[in-house]
Amino acid sequence: MDTAVNVQILEQCIASGNLGREIYDRLDSKERSFIANYEQRSQAIEDLIKQLDGHITEEHINTRGRITEEHIATRESVTNKIGMMETNNRQELGCKRLLNSLNYPRMNERKNAIPERHDGTFEWVFEGFESEKYSTSDSKSHNDSNFRTTPEAKRDQAIADLLRWLRGDGFGMFWISGKPGSGKSTFVKFIMSDERTRLSLNKWRSRTEIITYFFWKPGTLLQQNFQGLLCSLLHQVLSIDVDVCAQLLRKSSGLRHKHVDTDWALEELKRHLFMALRSSNRSYLILLDGLDEMAKPHRGPRELFDFLDTLMKERRVKLCLSSRPERIFLDRFSSCLHLRMHDVNFEDIRNFTAEFFDDLDLEPHDPKQFSILREILGKADGVFIWVHLVLQNVRNGVQELGEGWDEIYQRVLELPSDLMRLYKDMWSRLDQRKEHYVEMAALYFNTVRWANGGFTLACLAVATDNAILESFTERNQVPTLIDLVKRCDYVHRTLFPISAGLLETQTSIASSFAHLCTLSNHDDPESLSTMEKWDTEYVRFTHRTAIDFLDSAEGHKLFGKYATSHETIHSRIINAAIIFGSIFQ
Repeated sequence: MDTAVNVQILEQCIASGNLGREIYDRLDSKERSFIANYEQRSQAIEDLIKQLDGHITEEHINTRGRITEEHIATRESVTNKIGMMETNNRQELGCKRLLNSLNYPRMNERKNAIPERHDGTFEWVFEGFESEKYSTSDSKSHNDSNFRTTPEAKRDQAIADLLRWLRGDGFGMFWISGKPGSGKSTFVKFIMSDERTRLSLNKWRSRTEIITYFFWKPGTLLQQNFQGLLCSLLHQVLSIDVDVCAQLLRKSSGLRHKHVDTDWALEELKRHLFMALRSSNRSYLILLDGLDEMAKPHRGPRELFDFLDTLMKERRVKLCLSSRPERIFLDRFSSCLHLRMHDVNFEDIRNFTAEFFDDLDLEPHDPKQFSILREILGKADGVFIWVHLVLQNVRNGVQELGEGWDEIYQRVLELPSDLMRLYKDMWSRLDQRKEHYVEMAALYFNTVRWANGGFTLACLAVATDNAILESFTERNQVPTLIDLVKRCDYVHRTLFPISAGLLETQTSIASSFAHLCTLSNHDDPESLSTMEKWDTEYVRFTHRTAIDFLDSAEGHKLFGKYATSHETIHSRIINAAIIFGSIFQ
């Protein structure tokens, strides 16, 4: 019988219960063997199914366990990540709040206001730098054996000292001194920004950062005093290294309550500055410019000097200072490595002057040109601002009076070499023309000084125009846009001659009046474009020595009778702002 049929019959018999003993006994041995084999196989299959069920159950339990474990781990990971994000957010907000408490108004104004160096100037600093791409051949285009003097030897020594100090293993201090107007601040800004400074410092320590502060005597109180210095330095260190900022917040819970600069005491600032410097894994070059412009500390100069002494003891700090060579600094810093700007900028002044002459619309290579150059170099004695003022005076003579080389030579011969006497001489020439100009200049000076450098040419033009102000205050009349443009053009054109070179303009990207940002809606686009230009030209003193001159006995003699009260200046500025608002509403 076919096996498949036998199995089918057997299964039916078993299922119906008809496979009794009697039936079984009737079967032959072959059929009984078949049944026995079937039962064994069925039992084996049943056992296998039971084992499989057990294995499936076990795997199910294990799988559920693993899923549960993974779920718990995932949930914990997500929870931890959310916690870390919340912690990081709190840390970021805490650091931002802390930095805001240190960032006072106009903190970087002085640094940004310092003009960039003239092309080729100060390249001598890196003459020993290990790369030919920094060749100074371009800056020596006007070289002449007649100008090889002892200042060159002094300059060479200063170069070697400064480069050796930047690269060397020693820390401590380097002092840059110089006569008023010799270019100290511009030089410090150059050292700060030139990439070769960083490359030189990397020979000392890798990961060296440069932080700076520029004191500014004509500026706000914080721009002059010890607290402003400490706020700025701490702000820079914490901005560079956010991990250090987070460390300070964890160590000093009181820092979470700092919101503005007045929340800080001097001792707190000093303590946390040194904590930050010591917690950081970076090194620092600290450049401090204009120590002589610093307001007297509460406890006198000793407070500043003690602070500098502590800074110099830090292993990972190099300290570079700049000041006039006043007695208090000579006594304190004379033993330090030292560079005197008026001894080392001879070649820079020569090149600057020669290039200026090349740009004049006069006969080139005139024999008098060499004599004028030599006269300027001798009288300047390393004072860059003296040269700047004299060359502006020369340009004015050429453009306004049509002077040639002979007249320029005579003009330079008559100018005094002393800077204060030069200011006086320029004013005496102005005084001989019209007293009205002296009165106008005095009003310019008083207005710009009151604003501490935050004054645009547009605002100065309106605030110093008596006719515009009287028409507005007495008859409620405002000038037309065209009249306003004419007034600004006049002030811009006459600012240098009226101020005798004591005032100049500097372009800024920011407008002082918000309403000038929406001038596109006005129906005179050409005039509006001109006004936008004048509203981004800020008026400032050419140099601190200009303010020194105004404060001198000679300055008081010239302008004392035109003194203007702060209340009057304030009223003029407020009325000017209202006039602008009325025109551009």
